[in-house]
Amino acid sequence: MEFREVVMKRYAARKFDGKEMSEEKMREFMELISIAPLAVNLQRWKIKVMTDQKVKEQLKPSAFSQEGGRR
Repeated sequence: MEFREVVMKRYAARKFDGKEMSEEKMREFMELISIAPLAVNLQRWKIKVMTDQKVKEQLKPSAFSQEGGRR
């Protein structure tokens, strides 16, 4: 796939389907996130993966009441 195709196919997720992500896919995803560029090339990402539904509900107001997906 050409870079242009990748960019053109990207989209913002509006709703998650609830399917679980494998540990292998999660590690790959986290690696890709860690190398994503930021302003002035500062990679200062701090990523937390939340799997506990109670914690997700507690955090929901801080995320503008967005529904979170499952891992």
